[in-house]
This record gives sequence, C-alpha cells and structure tokens, in this order.
Amino acid sequence: MTFIFLVVTAIKEGTEQGYLHRILQSLALVWVAVAVLLIVSIGLYAALAAVGVEAKQNLLITFLVSPGLLLLALWLLPRSLLTLKEGQKDGKS
Repeated sequence: MTFIFLVVTAIKEGTEQGYLHRILQSLALVWVAVAVLLIVSIGLYAALAAVGVEAKQNLLITFLVSPGLLLLALWLLPRSLLTLKEGQKDGKS
C-alpha cells in the first residue's frame, strides 16, 4: 500500500511522470486482460458443464483454451505498453 502511495505522490510531483504513468497504465491493462480471461474461462467452464461434458474433459478444454486467450490478449495490446517504451513520434524507423 505504501508503494502505491509513493508512486502516486511521485506522479503528482512530476518526477519520472512519463515512466511511472506508463508502468501503471500497462499494469492496469494486463490486469484487465487477466480479469477478462478469468471471466471467459469461467463462462466456458459453465457452458461446457451445462451441455453435459464430463468434468475432466471440461477442465482440460478450459485449461487449453485459457493460454490461447491470454496470448491473444497480449498480442492485441500495443507493444509499446508492454515494453514501456515510447512509440516513435516522428515516423522514422
């Protein structure tokens, strides 16, 4: 809790504002991706259980689909948010 207070204080004071802001933003996006993955996995498990799939097969299917969804979410997020680097502003390679 103290770390969060220090980070927020540092952001308000302006020290390392860009870097800390990007860290918090990327952390929030990764947590949102994990939360969506969890909700989709629970929904998939419940749907397979409602259809009548055995518990072992249901768990296996959910376990195999979850990493694929996580990789898809990470692929869809902008790379600059995950690597904490600024995007190119002038358009040069």
